[in-house]
Amino acid sequence: MLNIQSLLPKVVSLQHDQLKRFEYDFFVLTETWLRSATASRLVTFPGYTLHRADRPGEAGYGGVAILAHHNYQTAVIAQPSADCADCRLESLWLRVKPATGPHFTLAAVYRPPRRTAAALQADFGELELQYQRAILQHTGHVIIMGDLNSGGLSCKQRPLELPVAAAAPGPPPVELPVCGAHGPGGAEPQWPPAAARSQKRGPAPDQRLSDLGGHVLHTRILVDQFSMA
Repeated sequence: MLNIQSLLPKVVSLQHDQLKRFEYDFFVLTETWLRSATASRLVTFPGYTLHRADRPGEAGYGGVAILAHHNYQTAVIAQPSADCADCRLESLWLRVKPATGPHFTLAAVYRPPRRTAAALQADFGELELQYQRAILQHTGHVIIMGDLNSGGLSCKQRPLELPVAAAAPGPPPVELPVCGAHGPGGAEPQWPPAAARSQKRGPAPDQRLSDLGGHVLHTRILVDQFSMA
């Protein structure tokens, strides 16, 4: 995942420093800062398809995108506009069809920094609704990546729970810091644990989510997050 903070002037560096270096099948981009007037021909990447969801209006901030390797068939999963007037969540959902193996869903999300309880409820409530729509329409694993901007909130440790239709064999839920209270002794818990962090990488992505209820099937923590200055 890349917190790109303006994609257009970094197209060349992204191609040479990231795509050719790591050869990942997918890149999730947040804060693309693209406007609707920005032509797609200006942000092309050989060997990849760029799916983008620009922030409405002409402010030029926010926005998410997913770079998908041409080895995969991808299609955007349409999500209706949020019913909540206070929701500011930005997202892009893709249905991914590999040449072999099961299909899956990949989502890029960005939540602008807002600290009030009403803002948290609005944004994470919308994320839950979008997740529910995705699992009702499509089977297979769901991977959600992005920048939730909740790192300044006090937290407590408990398993992240997402509603699902049915349970399946798999590993136990992974303990994620969840908004609400401080950890033992008043200290804010850190995720991932220090032993799991790499000094060569940027800060770990936000994993602090509000309690969405239900049960989790599988949890995979992806910490390959980079920021491009």
